[in-house]
This record gives sequence, C-alpha cells and structure tokens, in this order.
Amino acid sequence: MQDLINEIRKLIEYKGQNGTITKSDIDKLCTKQIQAVIFDLTDNLGKKDMRKSIRCLQRINCK
Repeated sequence: MQDLINEIRKLIEYKGQNGTITKSDIDKLCTKQIQAVIFDLTDNLGKKDMRKSIRCLQRINCK
C-alpha cells in the first residue's frame, strides 16, 4: 500500500494539485511492480501477441 501512496504523491508533485493526471503521465513516471509485468506477459502470451509479450520480457530484464 505504501508503494501506491508514493506513486500517487510522485504524480501529484509532477502535475500539481490541480493538474490532470493522464495515462501517459502514469506510464512515464510510475514504476510497475514485477508481479504486474508478469501478469501482462501471461495475458499477452494467451492472446498470442508476440510484440507485446517481448516488450514485457524486456521490462522484466531491465529490473
């Protein structure tokens, strides 16, 4: 839970309290937990989307 609070604070500091946070901001600033990346990988493998699956693997290797 503390990780989530820290990520939200980071976004608020980036945009300001009255700023609008977009998905692009989240993708740019927030770190995705390894468990979430693994779920993304298995979802993409199930869909047989090799391009997205490889991107997931690359994110795991960068950790």
